[in-house]
Amino acid sequence: MKPFLHAALASALLTAASSQTSTFDWTDGQPAESVLGQADFGSGAVGSTESRVSLAGSIAVDPVSGKVFASDLNNNRVLRYRSHEALSNGATGSGGICVAAVLGQPHLATTSSGLSDSKFYLPRHITLDKGGRLWATDCINNRVVRFSPPSVYVEVQPDLSIGLKPNQIRASNRYNTTGRG
Repeated sequence: MKPFLHAALASALLTAASSQTSTFDWTDGQPAESVLGQADFGSGAVGSTESRVSLAGSIAVDPVSGKVFASDLNNNRVLRYRSHEALSNGATGSGGICVAAVLGQPHLATTSSGLSDSKFYLPRHITLDKGGRLWATDCINNRVVRFSPPSVYVEVQPDLSIGLKPNQIRASNRYNTTGRG
């Protein structure tokens, strides 16, 4: 197992273990309090706007800032929302859910895939490390990319790519199902 994946898994297991002894009492049938990727809990339509996603992937929450990141697979992007405390069901813009940044696309209106330092092709899993850097698996491009926080790196482009080099031409768009290479 790769060191950074092993560290992320260990962190997740430690968090799960410590939450079992916390004072939180989840109950059967407890309703969710917020929704991202849809205008409300009754919607399930695919989209590429501020309040719609197309195949939600994973999420990560920055423990320092509280900002929420969500991968939007079919739109080939990762969305950064304002802090989780500011989220409110179904609202958009300054009063509620607000996409603060789009990674993997120049803006919300674009959803094309690509192979460069500012494009994704199915960003499936995301995580944040202790330095606030966002790591994302870029599945079809066969790579893992890292984005440093804006205070360290001004542009919203990866500062490290593991696997393919940025702008390297992809030989095949098929998934590697063998588990090798």
